[in-house]
Amino acid sequence: MTNILLWNTSGIRSKKAELLHTISPYDIVVITEIKVGSDSIMYFPGYKTYKSNNLNNIGIVAILVKHDIEFEIIKDLKIHSDNFDVIGIRIVNTTRVFNLIAVYRKSYGREKILTWDELLDFSDAEEDTIILGDFNDHHTTWNCDKTDKNGEKLFTAMYDEGYIVLNSDTKSQLNYYNQVASNIDLVFANNDLAGLLDYNQLSDTWGLDHYPIEILFDIEVEPYRKLTNRVTNRNTD
Repeated sequence: MTNILLWNTSGIRSKKAELLHTISPYDIVVITEIKVGSDSIMYFPGYKTYKSNNLNNIGIVAILVKHDIEFEIIKDLKIHSDNFDVIGIRIVNTTRVFNLIAVYRKSYGREKILTWDELLDFSDAEEDTIILGDFNDHHTTWNCDKTDKNGEKLFTAMYDEGYIVLNSDTKSQLNYYNQVASNIDLVFANNDLAGLLDYNQLSDTWGLDHYPIEILFDIEVEPYRKLTNRVTNRNTD
């Protein structure tokens, strides 16, 4: 079993102690809205870290991956909207290779349908893919009280490309101002992959307004051997 955690930290500096204590059971951790400088170094013992380079330092997403898991960076993710931070990796030494795309979208601005299509337009996009993060979009399909224009476009893009939302019954964000909960931290997966995934919204927000969500993936990590072009036989050794 491979365990993934998704959490919007609303800034990471004051939450690092909680993270260090909590993330150890998880193989992969996706953190959104970490609010650190693009040139800041993030270090978590036992994990390799890959984060976005948003020059405005608003949002910023990071993926923490345990040292025994090998990945390749997806370099051709290009979203033409200043409201997005998006990064992606391809996990290559599990019993089922898959893409993991981490997303943070600011809570304002109306996106074009083309923007959502761009999110799904990268190399190997047709392969097994999990897309997760804080989308700041609302749709009744994923348990929001209303549907907004961005939610409509996101739903259309995902549906047309064969993705489903896993956590369609959670309420991931608390609004302390009006006491209305919403579901904007979402986990999407392609149809073929969804049957191998389960999820659980944790009961503790760790003092914040977003609940962490864990994703349980029925695959195992395998020893990684990088392929080379070298031919090994008696004459070459």
